[in-house]
Amino acid sequence: MTLDLIGFLLGALDEDEHQAVQQQIDADPSLKEKLDRLEQQLRTLESYRHCEPPAQLSVDTLSYVFDYVDNQAPRPASVVSQPVRRKKNWSRWDLIVTSTLLVGVALLIVPGVANSRYQAELRECQFNLQEIGQGLLGYSMVHNGYYPAVPDNANLGVAGYFPPVLLELGFLDRPGLVFCPSEVVPEEWRSGGVPNSKEVMEATGEELKQLQMRMGGSYGFNVGYVIDGKYHRIRNLGRPFFAIAADQPHPVGPDLSSNNHGGRGQNVLFEDGHVQFIVSPSIREHIFQSNRGRVEPGQSLNDSVILRSEVRVYPVSE
Repeated sequence: MTLDLIGFLLGALDEDEHQAVQQQIDADPSLKEKLDRLEQQLRTLESYRHCEPPAQLSVDTLSYVFDYVDNQAPRPASVVSQPVRRKKNWSRWDLIVTSTLLVGVALLIVPGVANSRYQAELRECQFNLQEIGQGLLGYSMVHNGYYPAVPDNANLGVAGYFPPVLLELGFLDRPGLVFCPSEVVPEEWRSGGVPNSKEVMEATGEELKQLQMRMGGSYGFNVGYVIDGKYHRIRNLGRPFFAIAADQPHPVGPDLSSNNHGGRGQNVLFEDGHVQFIVSPSIREHIFQSNRGRVEPGQSLNDSVILRSEVRVYPVSE
């Protein structure tokens, strides 16, 4: 059962196995306690979360162990005449060899576990974005082909406006879809969920800033474009090159790349519904800046810009 719990934590089980383990955990409090202990123990591997194991690591490790044994082993002049004696205690040599083997095993296992967890989180993030894409598609189908329009409102007029609307209208079925599993944030940030429109409208000061940041969860959104000072919402044209959501950009830095996956890249949802993992796009190809190199809504019909939740949108002039 311990192996099943580890697989459950790492997202390595298939859907049926995952559900079966979840039912056992729900029915047995002792399993829940064991799961919590395992999760705490696995947290020590967080620093290896995004490490790729070096090529030929297993071969190199075993070669090192065997070479070490060959070089250090005593070589008696004659072993035939020596009687075989059973040792009651481990010798210093036994401890050295065993420790070396344990280190080798750790070098083999730790990167593999960390990489499995990384891949599981990457897939879950992609699933979240696909669900968000389905929600936006559903919204557009009942609103003449258009995605939501960000209102000209001091409190709600930010790029994170999409998730609250989709949740309130039933186009997303749970707030957890708006949080990337690999985003490094305090647990209370996730547990706070996505604020609704009423909460945001009634908030002021620092509370309002925090709610605006949490509206979009872990993701950034393309909320439209501005031409001649006039804001336009997006019409769903099913474009495979047009980004509509992604892991949220970093607030500072030379290229604004997301930190959700250890800075290695970002999942991007395109208008035709597919999700792609993009590794460190250049400024010229960037999805986090407009055609004129600014953090702002797009400046033309095909200028897709992903903005952080709290970024103000150009005021609606209609």
